Amino acid sequence: MKIKNIVLTALCSTLLAYNFVQTQNNSDFQETKILAEQGFAKAQYNLALMYCNGQGVKQDNIMAYAWASKALVQGESDAKKLIKYLENKMTSEQIRKAQSINPFTYGK
Repeated sequence: MKIKNIVLTALCSTLLAYNFVQTQNNSDFQETKILAEQGFAKAQYNLALMYCNGQGVKQDNIMAYAWASKALVQGESDAKKLIKYLENKMTSEQIRKAQSINPFTYGK
């Protein structure tokens, strides 16, 4: 019985920690998205990374590419590396879609 209680306590602690991290990631995503939509290139790049890694949002290479492209146009040179990385993971159809969408209004 004692081992069962220890295991249950550990499981509950793990679930609480996971929930905290998910909530924090979602909060970070929302804050970054607000700044990206205001035109901050570094925030646009960071948002692209969040989409690429599924950090605080469902993983989405198309949105990652779209935001990285916006960041590159705004002068964020690191975005070029991310775009190259994404191009190696995406189909030509996905790339065309990413190039055709406006991440500011997509999905709204």
